[in-house]
Amino acid sequence: MAVEMVLIVPVIFAFVLFIVFCGRLVSYQGDVDATARDAARAVTLTRTLDSSAMDRVVAASLESRCDPARLIPTQTTVRVDLVCHVPLSDLGLVGLHGTKTIRASSTVPLDTYRSYQ
Repeated sequence: MAVEMVLIVPVIFAFVLFIVFCGRLVSYQGDVDATARDAARAVTLTRTLDSSAMDRVVAASLESRCDPARLIPTQTTVRVDLVCHVPLSDLGLVGLHGTKTIRASSTVPLDTYRSYQ
């Protein structure tokens, strides 16, 4: 019985840490998706399609682990592309090092009855 426990406990522990790792990635992906959506919407609410509104939303929502967001305006839509990096080193027992890159994009239509400069 003791030998079985010695063999099974590390496997179960590693499986639990893997579940925590996957949950963390899914949670961060949701945060990045929501931030991209909110940033695109914030840009459409400005008169000049200024990227400073986008930068404020990204800075308020996410930590500094993200690259600068890209704003891609067209005649009918505004698209925001966001690339963030999740550190893996603080899950030290798993033995993962480095970062995982998470990308998100959101496109919001412009109001056809509003004037933009």
